[in-house]
Amino acid sequence: MSVTFDIALAAAVLSAHGKSAWERLEKTVLLGELALDGRVRPVKGALSAVLAAKREGWPAVVVPVDNLAEASLVDGIEGVGCADVAPTSILWLAGKA
Repeated sequence: MSVTFDIALAAAVLSAHGKSAWERLEKTVLLGELALDGRVRPVKGALSAVLAAKREGWPAVVVPVDNLAEASLVDGIEGVGCADVAPTSILWLAGKA
């Protein structure tokens, strides 16, 4: 499995642990490598992944902050930068921020 989906796996586990569905998690593509200290590292191929997400009809994508400029080149899909797996990021995914 690619490290590109580390953040998606972490978010799914956190959502399941809380035993509640996260509104935005179901509608968002998550890209990023998760470091052991909680930081989200950039990934290769972010632009291609965002283009594919848009083509498949996804309304939003969360990418590492270092990939946000690249992801922002794609019109018609909301791009959100994530620096780490912190409460702010989790609240956004849970639809509470």
